[in-house]
Amino acid sequence: MTVHKRMRPLRQGESQWIFESHALEKTPSRDAGFTLEQELESRRQAILFMRSLWLRVAGKLHDTDPEATAGKAVLTLAAILVHRFYMRRSLSDFSPQSVAPIILFLASKVEEAPLKLRHIINATLTKFEPGAPLWEPSSNDDVNPQPLEYRRWEKEILATEEVVVEALCFDFAVDQPWPILRAAVRGIDHLWANEEGELANGVRKRRATEEVINELGWVMLNEGYLAPLPVLYRPEYSAFAVFTLILAVVEEMRLDEAAAAATELAGRFGLDIPWRESVESSSREYGTEEANARGAIHQYIVFCQQGVIERELARLINTTTTSGETYTRRFKVEGQANGNGRPNGEAI
Repeated sequence: MTVHKRMRPLRQGESQWIFESHALEKTPSRDAGFTLEQELESRRQAILFMRSLWLRVAGKLHDTDPEATAGKAVLTLAAILVHRFYMRRSLSDFSPQSVAPIILFLASKVEEAPLKLRHIINATLTKFEPGAPLWEPSSNDDVNPQPLEYRRWEKEILATEEVVVEALCFDFAVDQPWPILRAAVRGIDHLWANEEGELANGVRKRRATEEVINELGWVMLNEGYLAPLPVLYRPEYSAFAVFTLILAVVEEMRLDEAAAAATELAGRFGLDIPWRESVESSSREYGTEEANARGAIHQYIVFCQQGVIERELARLINTTTTSGETYTRRFKVEGQANGNGRPNGEAI
């Protein structure tokens, strides 16, 4: 059945974490003299550091797969918190190396998958101070004093955690795009108007299956967290943007075609975006939700081109348009008749 839902209202205080793109020109780091490129690269490094620390801790404990649900939740929340934090505080005061272990520790507690502080400190020492002595509590009655390096990191993490929590306004209720994308594409294999994907050179099955979209969706959203997309767009827009880009890459559509196809299922993302039948109709004045969705798609590609997100993704996307092109509906939309003469809602 075709699903349509409305985007939920923002919670009280939530709007403070959604910024206009020009706000990136006025961050504390920019005021301190950092260029935009330097700040974006530093944010990216902080998130990559956190992922590295997580891998070290997880590997030491029980070979936990960081792609497992708990790992995803911790790492994605931590990435969002990094971007929020640097909208309030400067790189001149908080380097990526110092922020990474603190926010990883905080995010693990928020997601109720807490990592022990000593494991994070030992991983931090291994990464940033190779050769420094690590510390584990003694299993017997012998005294096992903490090394100086360990105590220094422990003191810094605990002291700076209070600053981070305050900068984040004690707001850790964060919605993420991954669950939205996964729910939106559920059952999509039965929604294609031509389920067999008939082409001029024969017949093949659809490549953008639910399984493929979920696999690529996680990868592309994970890449997107390296850029400040989470503080520029609501998660519904980020999820919709990634869905559009997946259609463009996997189904080898032009970007405008992929956007038109994605719009057919916009209601599944909680978005109210009208389907437009041609390039010309797409150039009309956009409503707020459509403008934000298109902005998220555009900004993702821009961050790819800048190297904040993997550049190769941008090279796979065909952004050319053809004037006068008329789009064909790619999905069975509720209210349209399907091949059996029944409304699509009855066919699924």
